[in-house]
Amino acid sequence: MNLQVLTTKLFSHPRWPLYLVLIISVASQVFTAVMNTINSLIWWKRIDLDLILIGCIDSLAVTLLIAPAAIYLIRHSFNLEEMNRNLQKEIAERTQAETALRESEENYRQLFEAESDAIFLVDNQTDRILQANQAACALYGYSREELLGMKNADLSAEPEQTQKVTRETPIIPDQVVTIPLRWHRKKDGNRFPVEISGRFFVLKDRPVHIAAMRDISRRMASEEALRENETRLRILSDSLPGGLVYQIDSGEEGGLRRFTYISGGVEMLHGFSVEEVLEDAQKIYGQVIEEDIPLIAEREALAFADMKTFSAEARIRMPSGEVRWRLFTSAPRRLANNHLVWDGIEIDITEQKRMEEERMVMSKLESTGILAGGIAHDFNNLLSVIIGNIDQLEAFDQNREEMANSLKEVKKAALEARGLTKQFITFSQGGDPIKKPTSLTHLLQEQVPFTLRGSAIKWEMSLSPDLWVAEVDEIQMGQVIRNIVLNAREAMPEGGRVSVSAQNVELNEPTYPSLPPGPYIKMRFTDQGEGIPEDILPKIFDPYFSTKQRGNQKGMGLGLTICRSIIQKHGGTISLDSQWGRGTTLDIYLPALPEAASIITTAKEVLPGRPRILVMDDEEMVRTMAGTILDRLGYQVELVENGQKAIEVFQTAKEHGQPFGAVLLDLTVRGGLGGKEAIKELLKIDPQVKSIVSSGYDEDPVMQQYEQYGFRAALTKPYLISDLKEVLAKLFPKAESTN
Repeated sequence: MNLQVLTTKLFSHPRWPLYLVLIISVASQVFTAVMNTINSLIWWKRIDLDLILIGCIDSLAVTLLIAPAAIYLIRHSFNLEEMNRNLQKEIAERTQAETALRESEENYRQLFEAESDAIFLVDNQTDRILQANQAACALYGYSREELLGMKNADLSAEPEQTQKVTRETPIIPDQVVTIPLRWHRKKDGNRFPVEISGRFFVLKDRPVHIAAMRDISRRMASEEALRENETRLRILSDSLPGGLVYQIDSGEEGGLRRFTYISGGVEMLHGFSVEEVLEDAQKIYGQVIEEDIPLIAEREALAFADMKTFSAEARIRMPSGEVRWRLFTSAPRRLANNHLVWDGIEIDITEQKRMEEERMVMSKLESTGILAGGIAHDFNNLLSVIIGNIDQLEAFDQNREEMANSLKEVKKAALEARGLTKQFITFSQGGDPIKKPTSLTHLLQEQVPFTLRGSAIKWEMSLSPDLWVAEVDEIQMGQVIRNIVLNAREAMPEGGRVSVSAQNVELNEPTYPSLPPGPYIKMRFTDQGEGIPEDILPKIFDPYFSTKQRGNQKGMGLGLTICRSIIQKHGGTISLDSQWGRGTTLDIYLPALPEAASIITTAKEVLPGRPRILVMDDEEMVRTMAGTILDRLGYQVELVENGQKAIEVFQTAKEHGQPFGAVLLDLTVRGGLGGKEAIKELLKIDPQVKSIVSSGYDEDPVMQQYEQYGFRAALTKPYLISDLKEVLAKLFPKAESTN
């Protein structure tokens, strides 16, 4: 190791001064010994061993004296260095702590001043305010200097109560104490409510507490206003005549049913107390008539999807069994907890419904009178045709062809009279249809030309060749077609064109709310008339509304009303589209029977053999006419005037071995036993009796569902020979034709 390396290591060592002193000391002693030896050689020409020895001993002694000191210094230099490091560390930590303390105090001061609530630091022993933030100055109207000279109780508008609360409040360090309401006073003397939150702790060996004062004037005013509104709402809802207010919690998914509020009217409207309904919502829901539940559910689902208000009318059954009408109006909304609630009102509308029914009855009576007047007018015209032709037959000699023409006119007038009667019954009693599979192609091809006969109107038809069959009342549907075409005819007094089409359609979506998806026949009627003004369109199906004059073929205001009634009774719908100056289009949808034959064959002209037929009718002219027709068809006939007589004759004939093959019974007999009652006894005599019920009221349940009452067929008055032959052909399909 060379001198340079040693020197570098020496001076790089932290204790190099001590090591240098030691080295110099030792070197000086060695140097002294060497010099003594040299002096001895110079002066005495010899080496004086004693002198050298004394010098070495002296140097050794000095070295021995210096070495402990050096060792001591080297050893304690380590301790001084450690102490220095510790001191520097302590100084750094203290400096850091002081910096953190200053930052903390600054943060505290900023938070203290930035807090919106008034904050005070109060000495627990003297009750004096030690600190106050700017919000406290602003709230109470004092300067900071004024507040620091005051006591806590000086701010109270009820100092005695404040001191009492302060004394009674347990001092628990670091625990927050809240006083909901105290009244304080500002510098200007105004009292105001505060909410106090405080915490006790020790600051520089003395107990203090920090208090936050919050002005709750606005909150109390809002709460008071809310209580006032709730009280007002409760008074109004409890006093609501014939109604109640409610709120229903439906949960997050909307499937629950729980009343969270219901007004006192529930006892009058439902017969239950508020407490009973709040405990069990089913007490209300269970009163709704089962048939009305789907309507409410549908309206509620739509309102839920769009979060909009809905209304629905429904019936409820009271605990007494009485059924009453209610109007429910409710709006959905979401609460903060995501629960769906319905705020609603329920009103009893039973009396309104009754008044509406009474108005409808009165209006019906009025309209029936109007209709009767129009029909009487038309009947007079038809009777004029009938009487005039019959009079000609009696007064003049006519050949066979002229007689046949006269009789055709009589028959034609009679058929039109039957149509008028049917129209009157349909309107006045809402006659339900007697449906059977029918070809609408045949009806359209028959009724459209017939209605346009004698006019300057041209017509065109576009009928699907494979048009489905519809289950309809042929007479009523013919009336619909005639009314529509007649309206088109009257809309074009100077001539024009009527376009008629019919096609098969499948409704897969709810195109019309009243029609379920399925197969339908769509009929369309279009005219080239002047159209209907927009302001009149909404009234076009209203009863008794008409833009035309009253009278024969001038409109009774019932044509389209009857059409809509008939179509609805057939499960279909009717709609109208028109623009002023551009004509009118009317669409009809009727449920179809795709599986049925597309061509309806008429009854075979099968003339039965000669079974005996018993005819019962209380009108002599009707039973005589029926007897004459049956006799000419080759049947043996016996006529009776009431049901009791029919039973007696039927029983006697069976006992004598001459039973009747069929009975034709009038449904209604004035002052006697009618067909409905008579058939029960006839079935006891002969369970296989072939019976036909006949009536002019084809809407009667017996006519519509005759089989359920024991009959084999039904025949609507007035009927043609072909109608009677068709019924008999069904009863006697294998009878021998003898005529």
